[in-house]
Amino acid sequence: MGVVLSAGGAFAWFRDQCARELPEDERDERLVAEAAMIPAGADGVTFLPYLQGERTPHRDASLRAAFTGLSLAHSRAHMTRAVLEGVCFALRDSLGILTELGLAPAFLLLTGGGAKSAFIRQLQADVFGLPVTTVNREAGGSYGAALLAAVGAGAFPDLKTAAQRTLTRQRPTPPNPEIHRAYEPIYERFRKFRAPVG
Repeated sequence: MGVVLSAGGAFAWFRDQCARELPEDERDERLVAEAAMIPAGADGVTFLPYLQGERTPHRDASLRAAFTGLSLAHSRAHMTRAVLEGVCFALRDSLGILTELGLAPAFLLLTGGGAKSAFIRQLQADVFGLPVTTVNREAGGSYGAALLAAVGAGAFPDLKTAAQRTLTRQRPTPPNPEIHRAYEPIYERFRKFRAPVG
């Protein structure tokens, strides 16, 4: 499981600091729509999403967030795109661990609020180079814990049955191979800017 400490939190922080003039119930949707108008790589802006340090895979509480590459030519939309990409890149670091272990997932399961956005699902598929899918439950870890408890209490005979009876996988979002290739040097830029571990 790959977890970024400040995934949704990074977006919420940015939204609350930089989109206060937008109606509160429209902020997320409007910011994502703005970001969708910006090309991959945010025209050179990179965001490191380490507002609270990081655990997977860096295990470094001292890592900190940063924007790099900003100029007078950039707008809030560029910064929003960079925040979303930075979170995806941080998650891709976790995918790198699986690859180093010789594992090759056929798809990735997304949970949480961001997974509801078609743009964010496509962004993640393009960054990871893998199809992404969701299930009919927004909560990830807590729902999994509830399923484990249900199995332990005897409500289901095993975890596979519990998942089959309560979860429905949604249609996968495939990556765009051309955009995935374009993200390779952008991801390397992100890795270069990240504060060194240790």
